Amino acid sequence: MAHQKDKQNMPPVYRELQERKFIYKYELAVEEIQNYLAAVTDPLSRECGRDIVEFQCSRIKTADSIVRKLTKKGYPVSVKKASEKLNDIAGVRIVCDYTDDIYAIRKRLLEEEDLVLVKEKDFIKTPKKSGYRSLHLIFEVPVIINKLLEPVRVEVQLRTVIMDFWARLDHQTRYKHNSQSIKEIYHELNECAAIGEQMDKKMLQTRRFIEKNSEHSL
Repeated sequence: MAHQKDKQNMPPVYRELQERKFIYKYELAVEEIQNYLAAVTDPLSRECGRDIVEFQCSRIKTADSIVRKLTKKGYPVSVKKASEKLNDIAGVRIVCDYTDDIYAIRKRLLEEEDLVLVKEKDFIKTPKKSGYRSLHLIFEVPVIINKLLEPVRVEVQLRTVIMDFWARLDHQTRYKHNSQSIKEIYHELNECAAIGEQMDKKMLQTRRFIEKNSEHSL
C-alpha cells in the first residue's frame, strides 16, 4: 500500500519514465546489443584460444538517474528529452583481461552493418583527470516495436579487469570522504590509476611474450 501511495505522489515525469512502454525499448536494445556482442566475442575467443570476456553486465538507468542527468545538462525534464538527449539510458559493460581484446571487440562491432556508431570516447588512450580509463561506444541498435523498426541508443563500455576494479573503488571512495581529505583521496586514486595503467601494459606484454615462446616451442 505504501509503495502504491508513493507512486501516486510522484511527479508525472517520474511515472512516465518508469512505465513499461518507455523502458521496454531499452530492454530490447540491451538484449540486441548483447546478441551482437556474443556474435563478435565468441569467434574472437575461439581464434585466441581463450575467453576474451571476463564478465559482462547491463543496466537501464532509473528515473531518478535520468532526471538528475537531464537537470545537470540543463535540459527540460521529460520523456521526450530523455530519449533525444541521453545516450546512456541503456548500457552494457564488457570486462576483458587485456587492452588489445577491447580494441579487437571494437573493430568487430564496427564491422556489423546494422550497428551505427553514434559517438566514441576513448578514455584508455586519453584518461580522465581522475584517472578513469575505459572505452565508451554509443551505438544505435535496431529494435522492433509495434512491428516498426526503431533505432535505440545503447552505451557499450569496454574495460580491463584492472580498469573495472579501479572504477568501482573510485565510485565507492568518492562518496565516503569528508571535505578535508578530498585532495589526498584524489591524489591516492590518481596514483592507483597510474599503477593500474602500467599493470595493464605489463600483463599484455607478458601474455605476448608467453604466446611468442609457445609458438617457438612447437
